Amino acid sequence: MKSLTLLFGSLALIFLMAKGGQAEGPAYETGADKFPNSGRLIHLVNNCRQTRWFKFDGRTTPHFARPRCPYANVGCSRGGSDPMGIVDCGKKIRQQFRVDPGVVYCINGRCNCNPNYEIASGRDIKINFPNGDWTSGTGWLAEGCNRFGAGCTIGDSAARNSLFEFTYTRGNVWYDISAVNAWTTISPVGMRVFGPRANSSNNHFWCGAVGCNFDVRSQCPDGSGRFKAAPGPDGNTAHRIPTGTVFNRHNRGGREWIWKGPADFAQHFGTRQGRNTNRRFRCDRGGCRHAPGHEVNTCLGGCDYCTTVLRKSPNSNECIKYCCPDIWRNYRGFPYRYDSAGCRALGVQQGTDYTATLKSHCKYVYTYAYEDHTSTFQCKASVSLQIMACPNYADFPSSD
Repeated sequence: MKSLTLLFGSLALIFLMAKGGQAEGPAYETGADKFPNSGRLIHLVNNCRQTRWFKFDGRTTPHFARPRCPYANVGCSRGGSDPMGIVDCGKKIRQQFRVDPGVVYCINGRCNCNPNYEIASGRDIKINFPNGDWTSGTGWLAEGCNRFGAGCTIGDSAARNSLFEFTYTRGNVWYDISAVNAWTTISPVGMRVFGPRANSSNNHFWCGAVGCNFDVRSQCPDGSGRFKAAPGPDGNTAHRIPTGTVFNRHNRGGREWIWKGPADFAQHFGTRQGRNTNRRFRCDRGGCRHAPGHEVNTCLGGCDYCTTVLRKSPNSNECIKYCCPDIWRNYRGFPYRYDSAGCRALGVQQGTDYTATLKSHCKYVYTYAYEDHTSTFQCKASVSLQIMACPNYADFPSSD
């Protein structure tokens, strides 16, 4: 009897694997994956075998999307060297609760509850969002956190982490998965919409589902040449920009501007990452270091690799072509803008082995700033949005 049970269990697993590339997971077993029947909302689902924290940006998340917290009535002040009240809130909360709360902002004289949600395996949380805008939904996954969602072993902040992003405004919702900074061992995530919407079968970016399953311990470039090489140009060079090149012509995509300097201005400074780079790191609250395979938890993108290894700012000459911080710089007396158009023309961001490798596994995920044309999804603002950790890739495709 036991052998028959094992046989049928194995057959069931094989059937699930054939259907979706993996067994569907705990959320499908409990029914937490099911779309709610009514109302517009953000639906957070944990399909992992372990507990996950879903964390949102404490600066931009609206009050209705924040859970209640024990320190909600702690008074605070802001000003001087502490303009957001972060130091004051942190000190008072630690004194009262003996727990590190992470970055907490002082708003209207009270320490604001951070939008951190702890979700057990196979469970879900619904954030009701009946109307209005949510103009900057930025979140990420974490694990190993304390009871306030801080001090996490991985994913403590958005730095060196992947993001899920959405914006509800002007009658539409835009959403995407971003691996611009990095991809980690807890990054696998999927996004899809549900509810009244206009479907378009020939446009994947209209109301489509997106996911990414990228294993940093086996698929992240390790400098060995076994992975897709960087097509270039590298960070110590760049494409030539002909004198007189017009960017954002007729103010499409941004304010129009013209490069009036020499064509080779960007070919003589910057940092080389090479055609094959070891991007495998172990990152924690103390920083990042190269680590052997079983200890790796992070694959660093072009900008974060540069700032982490060299300890330089994104605005530095060493990293600016990888990071593209949307600022102006003068070269030989002529201004050049590191915006979407200016950076794409240089070609350095999209020329890394990080982009080449990750895109081969996750076609629809951002791998560098301003990669809107291959990574931004859109739908009617009447829809709800489901965000799933450890998604079933039959429902959240990473490629066609």
